[in-house]
Amino acid sequence: MSLFQKSVLKNASQEESKVALGWAEYQKFKEKIEFIRTVKEEKYQDGFLKDIFENCLGYTLDSTNPNNFNLEREKKNETDGKKADGVMYVNGEVIGVIELKAQDTKNLDKIEAQAFNYHNSHSNSKYIIISNFDELRFYIDKKTAYEKFFLFDMDYEKFKKLHLLLSYESIKQDIPLKLKEKSASFEQEISKKLYKDFSAFRTHLFENLVKNNNLDKAQLLRLTQKLCDRIIFILFAEDRGLLTPNTIIRYE
Repeated sequence: MSLFQKSVLKNASQEESKVALGWAEYQKFKEKIEFIRTVKEEKYQDGFLKDIFENCLGYTLDSTNPNNFNLEREKKNETDGKKADGVMYVNGEVIGVIELKAQDTKNLDKIEAQAFNYHNSHSNSKYIIISNFDELRFYIDKKTAYEKFFLFDMDYEKFKKLHLLLSYESIKQDIPLKLKEKSASFEQEISKKLYKDFSAFRTHLFENLVKNNNLDKAQLLRLTQKLCDRIIFILFAEDRGLLTPNTIIRYE
């Protein structure tokens, strides 16, 4: 389940020059793909954080600048001695956690619980990232929805979306959370409008059936609802790619 409405992401702005610089660094990461496919997680964890988070997304690792950093390797939880592979800071507080595995971990569902344990162990954490160096999942506070990227195969538009959501500038300004809240508000507005339009359509359809048929009104009302249900099913199937677009129009 996606975190954001496409239209909300499309209308979000970011500094194109920074995206372009990150895109150039991303090309260097792609040159390492064959090497990354074969290494164990411990061997490339530092490299991954540097290649993607520091070089492409604008973070500063503690190993790069111990006196002024916003990304730290192996940070201990506040509640126990366990360590996340990486944590992100804003104003000195842990704002997000990163859990990494190697390419032999194909199903990232298996490490969700581990990542969220680290997340729940930091009082101000809201962002969770898990990755096997190719697939990367981005969550906001809960497991129920996430955005997914495949780092080995991103075009410019996909990288631009990654940069919008995960760059340090965006995390620092809570852009992902704001976009999520805006998406939820947008969904509510769409739902209200859909219900209003659907109600008007159903009423108009029922009145038309009554006008053009001699059947009992109660029966016509049931038939109206059945027809509306089938129309909604067809539209849902089109949206999910189960039917070709404009199915209803083609059979008018």
